[in-house]
Amino acid sequence: MGMPDKDIYEALKFCASLGLDGIEIRCAANGHMDPETIEPLEVELIAEAAHRAGVAIACLTPYYKDYATPEATAATLAGLRKTCRIARQLNCPLVRATGGVWPAGDREREDIWERTVAGLRQAADIAEELGAKLALENHSGTLTQTAEDTVAMVEQVVRPNFGILMDHYWVVAAGRRSAGFQPASNGCQQNGNGCQQDAGAPTALLDAVRLQAPYVLHCHMKNLVWVDGKPQANFLDEGEIDWLPVLRILQEHGYDGYLSDEYEKFWRPELPEPEEGMARNARYLRAALERL
Repeated sequence: MGMPDKDIYEALKFCASLGLDGIEIRCAANGHMDPETIEPLEVELIAEAAHRAGVAIACLTPYYKDYATPEATAATLAGLRKTCRIARQLNCPLVRATGGVWPAGDREREDIWERTVAGLRQAADIAEELGAKLALENHSGTLTQTAEDTVAMVEQVVRPNFGILMDHYWVVAAGRRSAGFQPASNGCQQNGNGCQQDAGAPTALLDAVRLQAPYVLHCHMKNLVWVDGKPQANFLDEGEIDWLPVLRILQEHGYDGYLSDEYEKFWRPELPEPEEGMARNARYLRAALERL
């Protein structure tokens, strides 16, 4: 997402140049890897390139997500099977899962919820056969934007290889909207090294982190500002999310996975090039980890 103008081999070298430990690959027809078309030989070449660069393949992020009908479920499961096979070849332990599609026209939420839970159980079983874990993301347009819904779905799927991809940005956005929050353009508090002060995060939002923390397998990171009443992703050191207490809660619960910089250059081409934007985020994360 952060490097749309680089091919996968250039992206791997760029991540290595920033000193990043891993890369999360966006898997779509317009991403760095398309599970529908990629050949096993190409996957092998990517694995070799990652090894040479010293960059792990941390997570594959496909867009298969619809469980509303038997036909949609079959297509979603087929796509996730392809992605998990690729993950095995890349020695990648994790594949992103999505909590269905919501809203879904005139369909009842309970019906879509039950179908999605059933579909995700099958998806987790497929992933387990292929040696992967599935991480269910907090995201808009799904049944699992809030922390409560995401935990409820994980607890109903009940699979040992199924957990949460925590995207705190979307949890914060949902919480602010439900509370009737009137956002400022920039609620960031900073210190001299570009890392936000360990203060100011609303208790309710930290409770959402605590609720999810025992289940977290992966973590997306971006900050949040509001533009014309809508949430917009921003640099990690600029916005209303104070990441340090969030990371401290994850640390206290024993989280030792990746912190994935979700720099949205693909969706917002007006953002600075990754050589500036992703480098800025990497500096912020290093400062935060030093404080922890």
